[in-house]
Amino acid sequence: MTAISDIDGGGALSYDVENGSKIHYWHGQQFEAGGKQYYTGFAWITPHKYGADRETGRIDPAAKVTLAHATFVADGDRAWTLQGSEPFIGEFGQAEQGNAIDTSRKPQTFTTASGRVLLALPSRAGTGDAGAPAYEVLVFNPHELQGTEERKWTFLGTVAAGTAGATAAPLELVAVDGSDLPALRVKTAGGDKATEYRYDPGHNTYRPISR
Repeated sequence: MTAISDIDGGGALSYDVENGSKIHYWHGQQFEAGGKQYYTGFAWITPHKYGADRETGRIDPAAKVTLAHATFVADGDRAWTLQGSEPFIGEFGQAEQGNAIDTSRKPQTFTTASGRVLLALPSRAGTGDAGAPAYEVLVFNPHELQGTEERKWTFLGTVAAGTAGATAAPLELVAVDGSDLPALRVKTAGGDKATEYRYDPGHNTYRPISR
């Protein structure tokens, strides 16, 4: 996480950074894109705190956290070198906490026609042990960035996969004609119906559609 925060945490998975903010390790993912092997370490960062809020440690129940990453690429002899880091790739969570990764389910990836890699990470949305099953959707761009608004990684939203305490509904990634990014189909109990989410380029996120 030092590559993200420029502060050495001494190997800790969570530590103070600046202005009352903390950085927390979230997930590590190895994947392939364009014939190269990559490894990304994701972290989330809490909002800055000042004055009385910082002194009392008051938690804002509506406050999201910032997602960040450091990405490494393997060269020919398998040595990992830092490709780069981005301190902001989106916001998620609530009450100044990121949605926890659900390690009982496996991440899914989808390589698009343009070579981008969509990553769907299983999570529990909400705070505490009663979080509802969900998927956190991100996309990696292996190509040279073309403008100041482009990022290597972009967070595309949280997709619901059930209610609190329920078993997570399975996710299917399906190619869509005319779109580089796939549709996300979350199957309901019984498997006879599915909620379909498609990428909304106007808002840079996934939204459910009527079927």
